[in-house]
Order: sequence, then structure tokens, then C-alpha cells
Amino acid sequence: MRLLEDCTVLYTRAAAHFPAFAAKIHALGGIAEHLPLVDTRRIALDADSADYCRQADMLIFTSAAAVEHFPRELWRTQRNVAIGPATAAAVEAKQQALHLAAPPPFNSESLLSIFQPQEQNIAIIAARGGRQLLHEQLNRHNRARFAFVYERYNPSPHWCADLSIPQALILSSQAALNHLIEITAQATLNLLQSRTAVIALSPRIGQAAQGAGFQQVFAAAQADENAQIQQLCQWWQTIKEY
Repeated sequence: MRLLEDCTVLYTRAAAHFPAFAAKIHALGGIAEHLPLVDTRRIALDADSADYCRQADMLIFTSAAAVEHFPRELWRTQRNVAIGPATAAAVEAKQQALHLAAPPPFNSESLLSIFQPQEQNIAIIAARGGRQLLHEQLNRHNRARFAFVYERYNPSPHWCADLSIPQALILSSQAALNHLIEITAQATLNLLQSRTAVIALSPRIGQAAQGAGFQQVFAAAQADENAQIQQLCQWWQTIKEY
């Protein structure tokens, strides 16, 4: 029997990511359904932020979306730092040199454990909201500021009536959790909270899900989608044993 036999998994990232995820779940015997709760779109940098990025010593990219939406013309000789394997790959795909990548579990804390610059001008390339710890820590001994190059939005106006209540929910951001709660009728939300296991990308997202009333919450060992799938398989095998 395959590891995810009879398991229905609801995926909440953007449509561009779903085919690869669905193929992995199907190969493991599971059923992948999709309700996109977060997508991204570029927002224009103001002139001051653009100039700061252009002259910065370092650019810290917080996601692959941050790389994708960063204006190519602002790259000069800055040292590029990435949080997450997908982010690092996106930097290199732009034919830019990678100075440093956060180690597992690929979050702000793990980056700060190996990265203590001094008196540098640092631009944190991100979406609005989040990464406050990173900014606060770097700003102690450097000049660090955010450059918001994209925003997150919810492409789904409501819960899809054709969806079943899944055994598992893949949750990769607090924004996705917030959007799920906003668009879902209370009766359906109650069922999700009591029946569906949340497989969170990080402990921080898992804590937010618990705070929102989800009763079964598990966090991936590191902030990586393959690690989420591994956690999903471990949980489902435990369920199948009973």
C-alpha cells in the first residue's frame, strides 16, 4: 500500500505550484484537491526604496516571489542572501550570484544563526507584513529596511462547494490561514477545525492554526514543501495504524 492511500489533501498555494504538488501526492496514492488561497502580484517600488536597493550592500530575498517581482534593473554588485532553497534557486535562475543561503529549517532564525553583518546597508525584499524579527535583529548593527516589491492576495472569493472536507490541509502561510477563515462559512469551518489535520510549513504557522481553532496541527521539520509532504506521510501512516 502506498503511503497516502485514501488520503485527500487540500492544497492552498497558487495555481502555478499545484501540478507539481499534485503529481507527488498522486504518486504516493493520495488525492490532491486545490483551493488557492494566496497568490502574489507586483507592486511598484517608490523611488526612495528603489534607490536604496540599488545602492545597498546586501539584498535579502525572503521568498521566490520576492526574487520574481524584484526589478531586474536594480541589481548591481549587491551580495544576495536567500531564505529557502526555492528562493536560492530563483536568485541563481536570474543569473545572479548567491552570497549566502539560510540553513535548515530555512527561516529567519536559521539565517540569523549564521549571519551577523556589521555596519551594512541591507534591503529586505519581501511582501508587506512579516519578517519583523529579521528586520529588528539586523537593524541593531546595520541599516536595514524593507523593500516591498509584491503583495499577497486571495484569488478565491469563497469556499468551493464541490470540495469535500479533506483529511489534510497544506498550509504554507499565515495569509492563507487568514483567507481561509474569511471566505469559509462557519459550519464548514467547524468541520475543518475538528476533522482536518493542518500540515504547516513552520511552527509559527502551526501555532497560528492552533490559535484559530484547528485541533490537529503538525509542522514540517523545515520550511520546505517536500518536508511538508514527509510530515503528511508520517501523520497518515500513524492514522492508518489505528
